[in-house]
Amino acid sequence: MNYDLNNGSLIIKVDKNIYSEDVLYKCLYWYTNKYTVFIETKDDHYYSVSIKLANDLSVNEETAKQLNEQILRDLIDFKLRDIITKETQTVRELIVAKAFANFQIDPQYDFDISDPVGFNPDNV
Repeated sequence: MNYDLNNGSLIIKVDKNIYSEDVLYKCLYWYTNKYTVFIETKDDHYYSVSIKLANDLSVNEETAKQLNEQILRDLIDFKLRDIITKETQTVRELIVAKAFANFQIDPQYDFDISDPVGFNPDNV
């Protein structure tokens, strides 16, 4: 993942063949509380991500390096989550199907409710 500083913004090139658009958005959403994030498609192979501090301050070289490393870790994390979600989709669907497979509405009882101590629910 290549990065560069341009006018106080961190610019990251993200390979589309490695990270899907869904993974990219899920990952970068969590940065929007401190940063302004802009994602655009540059060509068939890369996304261009521009990140700037939300208060319009410039990102310095040290911050850019740390931020790039953190984003790389987070992209790997969200990519792994995406892989696990896809691999376990069938199992999760089977669990839900099984959970509701034996669902029955309680039968209506055709007898009067009584209590040996004389409680009558109709008189409450």
